Amino acid sequence: MLFSLFADSPIPCTNGTICLTLSDLNAIVCDPGVQWLVFLCLVAYVLSFLVIRCQVERLPFWHATNSSLWLIALLSVGTFAYGFDYSEAAQSTRALMLLGGATLGVGATLKAIWREQGARTASVDCLIIIVLAAALVAASLWYPEWSPTFAFRGYARWTGPWDNPNAYGLLMGVGVVLAVGCAVANYEKVTADKSEIGSSKELGMRWKCVVAVLCLASVVVIGRGLVHSYSRGAWCGTIVGLSYLGTQRIRDHGSEFRRWIRVNVLSLAVTVASVLALISWHYRSTEWYPARRAFSVNSTVDSTWHDRVLSWDCALQITAEHPFLGAGWNQPERFWEQYYFPTGIPVGAVIGLNDYLLLGATLGIPALLCFAMYIWLCLRNAPQELQVANCLPDPPLPILTSTVPTLEVLQAICRAGAIVLLVGFWFNGGLFRLPTAATFWILIELGRRDLTVGNAK
Repeated sequence: MLFSLFADSPIPCTNGTICLTLSDLNAIVCDPGVQWLVFLCLVAYVLSFLVIRCQVERLPFWHATNSSLWLIALLSVGTFAYGFDYSEAAQSTRALMLLGGATLGVGATLKAIWREQGARTASVDCLIIIVLAAALVAASLWYPEWSPTFAFRGYARWTGPWDNPNAYGLLMGVGVVLAVGCAVANYEKVTADKSEIGSSKELGMRWKCVVAVLCLASVVVIGRGLVHSYSRGAWCGTIVGLSYLGTQRIRDHGSEFRRWIRVNVLSLAVTVASVLALISWHYRSTEWYPARRAFSVNSTVDSTWHDRVLSWDCALQITAEHPFLGAGWNQPERFWEQYYFPTGIPVGAVIGLNDYLLLGATLGIPALLCFAMYIWLCLRNAPQELQVANCLPDPPLPILTSTVPTLEVLQAICRAGAIVLLVGFWFNGGLFRLPTAATFWILIELGRRDLTVGNAK
């Protein structure tokens, strides 16, 4: 997982075993003469993982509510397009990254559910979240000298160990959501344990308090990197992810508050809209860099939004011309250059910033619908059977026993982190880059609502 998070870092490899290994791996996946072999290995892995998982979970594979079925359909379309025009598809690693990210996600979930009689436990999920959050904290503090320079009105945008401030911002947004979720979960456990007295319980409460404080410190550290990325898509995704996480916690614990919101929803909407309008008017000429970046979307001088709209229109036209099987891997850029290329806009630089439209233009509307169904099934409301499965006891894990939240809470945290990336994929892309793609697939698979439905029956 850690290797995939930093896999495409532009590390200058001059000597050393690790650098030479990374250079060789990069040469392998980019070489059209060898890439097909790596692709076939990933196909074998993902199919094996999915078959084993269905057996462990005892899920009806051909049922329409099985998210794995839609995932296989998406990957099958991508594999068919890859093999049908391999010479063109091998010119980039998009197909490989899509399949590789899905393989990592399914593999991580299989590790989490592979227990005696298929019982899903929370310990492995918690360990994966902790490792991912710790890696993102380290990445937020990493300022390599070789990183490329991006600027917003003369102010440097941070990229961390990656080569793109948007990818850095998205991953920092994921880190913020994961850290906030862990802090809230541990605070809830401390509050629930206050009524019980005992030396072991007091020791567990201390550990939970320590973990909560560390999580809040991580929020500050990663949040600083998120702000300095100046990525508006990452900011928007983080807000949506935190809102989803807050909604889930309110749904589980705040029945009276939910009732009050339901009664005053119209007044709240008007109030929020008014506050946003006043803030936008007040900070329209501010010198504070984050505010200037946030409100630059309304600026007539900033042409990035105009270029994005043009690229969206181009992708929609390509999808309309090739609705069923798409134009093929790497073909939307060629069509952009030959038929839709506006003067002054770099070829392929903008059209790849919206992964959903790019996926539709590349593989067609059926593949896009399969992806949408997969996401909806992963984020849908929990079935009634899942509540029974979550009552299964966790096996003892010495380091994490006192601080592991319930499985349902961990799934909500993972889904919130995946939502950050889902929003960011619309503005910044990342589904075809290994760091963001692997993080997304791991989180969305760990947050699946139907993971333990079969075990509860």
